[in-house]
Amino acid sequence: MNRGGRYDDKELAQHTKALVSSPPIKLPKLQSKSDYKSWRSEVPLYFDTRVLGAITYGTERYDEAEVLRRAKYHEWFEARKNKAFSALALSLSVDLRTTFKIDDIRDNMDAAALLFTRITQHFEAGDGINPDYLLQELVTRRLKSGETVTAYVDDVARKVTLLHQANGEFTEW
Repeated sequence: MNRGGRYDDKELAQHTKALVSSPPIKLPKLQSKSDYKSWRSEVPLYFDTRVLGAITYGTERYDEAEVLRRAKYHEWFEARKNKAFSALALSLSVDLRTTFKIDDIRDNMDAAALLFTRITQHFEAGDGINPDYLLQELVTRRLKSGETVTAYVDDVARKVTLLHQANGEFTEW
């Protein structure tokens, strides 16, 4: 490590090579809220020892100024991002991959942190329901062809109740 506390290009190249050649991280499968607790407890066990925790939890962001100072920084950061993102994405069921829109964020330098945030928000918000998704469903909900107005109103009311519960708001009787 150099005087500035950051790695020099030679060290970055060594770390990148070691990370890329290391075996893939195999997290437990995450399909539902019942899987989440064990999945969540294993992420730090795998990630922190591989220097992936900070970019996964969002405490370390891609530093464009560092790229200008050290040519190998981009490769090192991208290798860490790809390793973490792949482990997170491959642990998800196909339905959850679609829900979290992993294809839309894959190329973002903060993809691992974005995906980890989406996963934790989804499973830690009111009974595994993400209020942002509920609100989006509520705002975009339209009366379907052949659907009765009563069924439409009942569905909207149910979603409003779920949204209140997911936000921790409970009406008093």
